[in-house]
Amino acid sequence: MNEQLRKVRVKFRYALCVIFIGMSVTTSVFALDLSDVPHASDQIKESIVKEFNELEKKCRKSYTVAISKSGQFWGSNECKDKSKKKERQRRILEICEHKSQEPCGIVVSGGRVKKFKESDQTIHYPETLAISKIPFISNKARKQLDKHFKESNVNIALALNRGGGWGISKNKKSSAEAINNALDTCEWYDNDRSRCFIYALGWDVVFDRSTNIYPERDVRTPETPLDLSDVPYLSDRSKESIIHEYNKMNDRCRKSYTVAITKSGNFANEASCRAEPNQDSQRAVLEVCEHMTKETCGIVVFNGEVTEFLESDQNILYPESFVASMIPFVSDEDRKQLGKGYQNAKGHKALALTPDGVLRYSHNWSSSAKAKKSALELCENFARLSNRCFIYAVGSDVVFDKSTNITPKKD
Repeated sequence: MNEQLRKVRVKFRYALCVIFIGMSVTTSVFALDLSDVPHASDQIKESIVKEFNELEKKCRKSYTVAISKSGQFWGSNECKDKSKKKERQRRILEICEHKSQEPCGIVVSGGRVKKFKESDQTIHYPETLAISKIPFISNKARKQLDKHFKESNVNIALALNRGGGWGISKNKKSSAEAINNALDTCEWYDNDRSRCFIYALGWDVVFDRSTNIYPERDVRTPETPLDLSDVPYLSDRSKESIIHEYNKMNDRCRKSYTVAITKSGNFANEASCRAEPNQDSQRAVLEVCEHMTKETCGIVVFNGEVTEFLESDQNILYPESFVASMIPFVSDEDRKQLGKGYQNAKGHKALALTPDGVLRYSHNWSSSAKAKKSALELCENFARLSNRCFIYAVGSDVVFDKSTNITPKKD
């Protein structure tokens, strides 16, 4: 009897130990207590905690925040930031210093609160290009750029963004062509978020203390404004929203900007910035509009030009079995190539999509669960944005239906 009681007590103590350890880990990794952080107002602390809580759990582990004594701060939520801890801290300090024009210190690193300590200056403003002084990018990127600049100095331009991305253009006919090409390359790899700016032309650094590293916040007035005054069904507020989106884009994206609306005033819009404008984008936007609104839609803007509203026949289909020609949101070319590839793939397989046309699949797995996980990872890596992909098919069965959330957000 006593022996049995002793075993029960031992098991109970072990269970309590596991529970308390679990609670300790969860609290230390995923709860952000900024109560002892200096220089930050309660509003700023609330803003940082809110951003932290909205991140995926895997992203919280790399979350980093720098703050200045005047209370300005910068937090990194680049989920796919693969740089080392010190490099990530250096980049966040550079952004904070440039933003505030004063010294900063790290207060959150790796998702954990740190004691504020003012850092030595990390950002520099040389007049002549020095590879080791280029801000925001990794040391690996610096080495790659060093090679590029050694190979050529003819009409060469370097574009950066604060997220660590870059684009380079060289051996162009003119400086203007090099600038445009460098910005296009930088923005392509940054998922066309319009965050890129020119850092250097040749060996001359044009980046200085006044450089705006938030160019996406500037409304860029297009040469030809988008006039929606004669478009029916849309409220003035919806029209303003569509025009504001259009004005933020670069010229390349505007040329493919397409908008579909319903008679009840709902709308969907998309710009295929990396592809030449074609009928696929029109069909894809109609599919998004139909799926999101559960109504019939019509195009009112196609390739950046206003068109007469004409209600379309149904575009989106919901088959139970996989048929490559019925995959929504993607181009006809991807339907033929990737869709057919998936159809012929062996083993456990899954296919993932985004509403703006990214399609990726994975096959030859030991289970459907592993296939789905791999397909989502491949899709999100290619899309370069988290939480945009959803599963369309598992095996030969289509799991996508009218209730599928095509803009998922993970816990």
